[in-house]
Amino acid sequence: MASVFATHGQDVLAYLKKHEGQVVDTQQLFSAFTLESFAEIAFGEHMDAHGPHKQFATAFNEATHATDARFLTPFYNWLPFLPTERALRSSLRVLNPIVRDLIARRKTDTKPAEKEDLLSYYLTLCGEDGKPFTDEQLRDFVLNFMFGSFVPLPFAPC
Repeated sequence: MASVFATHGQDVLAYLKKHEGQVVDTQQLFSAFTLESFAEIAFGEHMDAHGPHKQFATAFNEATHATDARFLTPFYNWLPFLPTERALRSSLRVLNPIVRDLIARRKTDTKPAEKEDLLSYYLTLCGEDGKPFTDEQLRDFVLNFMFGSFVPLPFAPC
């Protein structure tokens, strides 16, 4: 896992060197670093938050902010019309198919036990009933890990 952070840390340094002398949005840069690192730990795949996986990154950030808003809105589950709740549902409509595709591809992998990501680990386990986890359970496990691991900079301790 440390190698994932080291690799993505090198990417951040390369980006900063490339943009030396220019204004850099560090919040966006560190947010992308965090997302890319945790996505690789969770799914075992490199996700470029600026490239082909930008849709995932945008939806994930929107879902994170909507989830954070729940701490400020008691009884949010009784208020599905709130803008943040609509944003969360919209974000999940983007995230769910992407994660389902990752799960489907990983299930076709002949050696998931040899991989070191969270999804591969959960694919080797069974529930209390002795049956393998469903795709929906796998999605929930991995996305909950990512949401729980992702602290937006405005909320990060100083």
